[in-house]
Parts: sequence; structure tokens; C-alpha cells
Amino acid sequence: MRLFFIIAMLVSFPALAEEKPKRTVVQNWGKYCAMCHGDDGRATEYGRKKGAPEDIYESADGKTVDHLFKVITEGGQWMRGFEKQMTEEERQELAQHIEYTAIVNRVMEKRKRIEIELKKIEKDYKNLPECESIDQGWLWK
Repeated sequence: MRLFFIIAMLVSFPALAEEKPKRTVVQNWGKYCAMCHGDDGRATEYGRKKGAPEDIYESADGKTVDHLFKVITEGGQWMRGFEKQMTEEERQELAQHIEYTAIVNRVMEKRKRIEIELKKIEKDYKNLPECESIDQGWLWK
């Protein structure tokens, strides 16, 4: 019985030793992505030489988390896969981060365009002649 317990312990230790602690998206990005995609998602010089998109978030805009997960796992046209380097959960979180950031960037870009339009409208409004109201409608001064 004692021998069985010792053998069971020895067999289970390698399995425990192989389990890696979960890394955050930031840690995985820094370790596996930043070399080509930069810290901010813009391609590094090295990444451009390897075929990385100029802006990963623009490139990912409109793509599903499932598609991004598949590319992270299996690789793409020029990119190797990271199935062995990251757990399934880590790859899923990275795909979600890329999709979320692509959406946020798109919204922020639209916001900038709206702010520019509002400034134009405000400028045009200030240039309108003043008017006053009377019972019969509006009269321009």
C-alpha cells in the first residue's frame, strides 16, 4: 500500500509541475505580440518586415473573437500560432482584448469626427444673422 502511494505521488508531481500559472493579457501581449505588433498595436519595424498589419486593431476591426482566437491559436498568413505557448483561456482573453480594443478605437475615431463636425456647425451657427421672434414667424434683423 505504501509503495502504491509513493508511485501515485511520483506520477502526479510531473503533472503538477507542468501546470503554468495563468498570465494576464498584458503579460502575454508583451511576451508574444509586442515584438511584431508593438506595445500599442502598431507594427514595429521587425513586424513590418514579417508582414504584420500596420495597425492590428484596424486590421481586426469587424472580425469575430472566434476568428481572432483561431489566428492566435493556429497562426495566419505570416504569423505562427501560439497554441503551445498560451492556454486556451489566455488565447481567448487575448482575442477578446483585440476585438474590444478594435471596437473602442472605431468608436473613438467616430467621436473625433463628430466633434470636428460639431465645431464646424458651431462656427457656422455663430455666423448666422441674429433673428427675433414675432407672432407671425421669424424675422431676420
